[in-house]
Amino acid sequence: MGTLKKFKPLKGITVVDLSRLLPGPYCSFVLASLGAKVMKVEDSELGDYLKHYPPFVSKGEGREGREGLFYHALNFNKKKITLNLRDKKGIKTLYQLCKTSDVVIESYRPGVFSKMGFSYQKLKSKNKKIILASITGYGQKTSMSHLAGHDLNFMSLAGLIKEEALPSIQWADLVGGGIWSALMIMSALYQANFQGKGSHLDLSMSHAMRLTGMLPILLSQFGGEFFYLSGGLARYGIYKTKDNEKIALAALETKFWNPFCDIIKKPEWKDGEKTFLDANPQIKQELKEIFLQKTREEWTRQFQNLDLCFTPVLNLQEIFSKKDPLSGDFLIPFPKGCFL
Repeated sequence: MGTLKKFKPLKGITVVDLSRLLPGPYCSFVLASLGAKVMKVEDSELGDYLKHYPPFVSKGEGREGREGLFYHALNFNKKKITLNLRDKKGIKTLYQLCKTSDVVIESYRPGVFSKMGFSYQKLKSKNKKIILASITGYGQKTSMSHLAGHDLNFMSLAGLIKEEALPSIQWADLVGGGIWSALMIMSALYQANFQGKGSHLDLSMSHAMRLTGMLPILLSQFGGEFFYLSGGLARYGIYKTKDNEKIALAALETKFWNPFCDIIKKPEWKDGEKTFLDANPQIKQELKEIFLQKTREEWTRQFQNLDLCFTPVLNLQEIFSKKDPLSGDFLIPFPKGCFL
């Protein structure tokens, strides 16, 4: 089924996570889903304020019996520990947790965790294989290290925002801070296992997003952009249908495009000896008109099981329904029994 219910390669690994909001918690959510034991440590005074962001899931009676949906989804598979991190006893307890763990994740501004008594050198003196993962917006040693920021700021510095419209998802938080950090931590665990030494990982979300966007960044040095992401290529685009829904066509290669042209009775559009990947406004406009002749479901039925790189564009509600061609199967199982 493609889930991680039985695949637990990180079983036996212990992680202490002091991060908040999306980046660090998403990273440790991935690690926990892969079998790691994650202890989410929250300060007793404020805690992770994602807990207070609506919408809420109910876990009991009254205001105290609820928590934010995003907080719940990212942290349901972790052990929650609340400590007073302004108190010597709380700091001592945290230190005991950290020195016996394989990984410590923190997202304070550079230098703060060290001032609290948790420098990498101190942790390393007690556990030479420990991994300290410091997730920040701008890195530990840049001219912006001391500044606050959110996903939009990190995306903007990566050169990946072109329009005034906001991105549809927090890419920098979830990919730059979550996935990339998890990948780096797992690489550091491999090193600790085979080389016997730990690491202090400087995990900058802005830098991670530049690495994620390395291809368009490199292409920009040659004065261009991804030709098939420009929107002008007829065979690679989103099209509206008769019922005001959408479909996605990505028939870049001749072996997909030519059969597609035959089916819609446009043989004159077919590639010859060479694949035609230049923008063609006339074909683009004609395709728009063709797709408006049928509903999304009708087009989906017509192209069902045909290898043409054609898919319906689903909304978020449909991925949980019988209309989902992937049968609603998620890579990582989500918590059950939540109600808004």
